[in-house]
Amino acid sequence: MRNATDIETASRDLSARLVALAAATDVLTQASWRSAALHTLAEQALAPHGRVGETILIDGPSLTLRPEIAVAFALALHELATNAVKYGALSVPGGTVSLRWTIARSVEDDGFELIWEEKGGPPVTPPERKGFGSMLIERSLRTYFGGRSETDYQPEGLIFQLHARLENAAINTGN
Repeated sequence: MRNATDIETASRDLSARLVALAAATDVLTQASWRSAALHTLAEQALAPHGRVGETILIDGPSLTLRPEIAVAFALALHELATNAVKYGALSVPGGTVSLRWTIARSVEDDGFELIWEEKGGPPVTPPERKGFGSMLIERSLRTYFGGRSETDYQPEGLIFQLHARLENAAINTGN
């Protein structure tokens, strides 16, 4: 709130974050707060920001997130999408966002990788300062997933990547 330029902006930003939190809560409530399907959570968190399946593309294997991770993940997706609408690929006609994740199976440890990639937006430049949303995205996901995250401000579009151990993020459902 302290970085807001005025009360109206602060109020709008806070309201939008509460709506994103409510969307995550809806997904968790449907599963009695035990888990959340990653694809469903992503669709609900991103739908207010663009047309899922057209301007927002979501792809990845079936994965069930732990409830504490689901809430942090929904808030981070909201922040990424809000930034894409304000400054990035979703701020112009023809821009797209791709959210995809993979699971890398190995003998030692299964890995989880998530990539948010923007294309077709205005040229990207790194911000002069990191706001609350950027810190929320990087720190909360890195902490909750127990992995590493990076944001790459490529001129042709922002790319956010998260790498973590699968067991830190997901519940084994046998799939």
